[in-house]
Amino acid sequence: MDKNNPRIYKADVAIVGGGAAGLAAAVAVAQTGKKAVILEKMNACGGNGLFPMGLAAVDSFLQKSMNIRADADEMFRQAMEYSHWNADPRLNRILLDRSGETIQWLADMGVKFASVIAHYPGQNPPVYHTVSHPEKTGNVIVRRLVENFVKLGGQVLARTRGRQLLFDSKHAVCGVLAETDKGKKIQVDAPAVIVATGGFAGNEGLLRRLIPDYDPDDYLYIHGGRPEGDGFIMMEQAGARVDRNIALAGGAPQIAAKRTAVSRLISRPYPIWLNINGERFTDEKLAYDMALGVNAIRRQPKKICYVILDSTVLKRINDEGRDPMEQMGLPPNVEDRFNEDYQKCIDDAYASIAYTLEEIAEFMGVPVEKVQEAIEEYNGFCTRGRDALFCKDPRLMMPVKKPPYYVIRAGIDLLFTWGGIVINHRFQVLDNRLAPIKGLYSAGNDAAGGIDGDTYNFAMSGHAFGYSIIGGRIAGEIAGRQTD
Repeated sequence: MDKNNPRIYKADVAIVGGGAAGLAAAVAVAQTGKKAVILEKMNACGGNGLFPMGLAAVDSFLQKSMNIRADADEMFRQAMEYSHWNADPRLNRILLDRSGETIQWLADMGVKFASVIAHYPGQNPPVYHTVSHPEKTGNVIVRRLVENFVKLGGQVLARTRGRQLLFDSKHAVCGVLAETDKGKKIQVDAPAVIVATGGFAGNEGLLRRLIPDYDPDDYLYIHGGRPEGDGFIMMEQAGARVDRNIALAGGAPQIAAKRTAVSRLISRPYPIWLNINGERFTDEKLAYDMALGVNAIRRQPKKICYVILDSTVLKRINDEGRDPMEQMGLPPNVEDRFNEDYQKCIDDAYASIAYTLEEIAEFMGVPVEKVQEAIEEYNGFCTRGRDALFCKDPRLMMPVKKPPYYVIRAGIDLLFTWGGIVINHRFQVLDNRLAPIKGLYSAGNDAAGGIDGDTYNFAMSGHAFGYSIIGGRIAGEIAGRQTD
């Protein structure tokens, strides 16, 4: 076949991207009895949907069986207040309303959910639906979606990258042009296209253009497959409106290398956090809310946070054992590797063991007076049981007194982009007049800006994955019916 003349496929709905949203959309289309074709640039479906440990939902059968009251109305109010009503209320409403039934939808396809856990201590209500450890929830869900899609007669064109949306003379979508990893052209003729390519965390040009304060040097570590924005580019070229709500979802404090035994220390609220000037700058309870931790640390010089704890805090963390997320995510016996992992951080210049405040200051590169002032002030707050600066919960406050001291240089990591293209609550892509582009839909990270505003909402932890599944499912149902 001449690589310049595309091979033609026919479908009722073409889906660009075979991650969480794309797979859910594809299954939903197939369940309407329509033919769906997935274009997936990797050699298999899943993408970053393979890695989540849980997904968010409310009013699910599992929550009800565990006597967890997770009410859609309450979560809707919380979500809208969190975003200062910058989020799209109808979009949030439909995602919440369809979330519980989507857990049942997945269960009917063979996903065996085991529990709903608190993503962080005190989360109320718990919304994080998980399968049994050591399986990753994302891996299980992707596997079941692929199995059901194939069983329903769906077709996956792997190693095939969407390049351009095709339109008829009335500017209605009529298909998509794609390219294989061998450079061969493929065209899928379809009256509906769903774009679900996972955002643009791997596209420096888009990040710099769409995130005004983006600087790659701010990030110590960048996770995931880093989607390159194929879907965003295609939709923008087709006249889609760019959303003003785009979040860079990440975590903080984080260390540059993956040292799981050391990561436990920086994910607890008991240590003190200082910036590179030796100043305390936040309530360290933000360790429980990584998205807000990103915001706090991003305001600091060099975007660096020094996490400092003494041997008493280390003992408390070890005595408490693993929290639910650590039970799911940490390898067996990781605690036994603490000395080895910590030494690797020391070797990589991300950590130090100190026996005096002078040694802490030397590692941080600041005058000892600054460190002494910050720690003495904090220790005084601990003694009096009141954080007169940042109102930290007294139950989480522990003084820095007993050497050895553990000092960890941490910062921000980048997980994914959250938003980009404006859609409505029917998951139709809108143009610059806020009118639907006929036949064009989007779900998942490409079009999630209407959900949170500019910061990921950890009260609904796992909703990036959950809403990708729910939104993809809804987009697939609507696109499938469009072709009646």
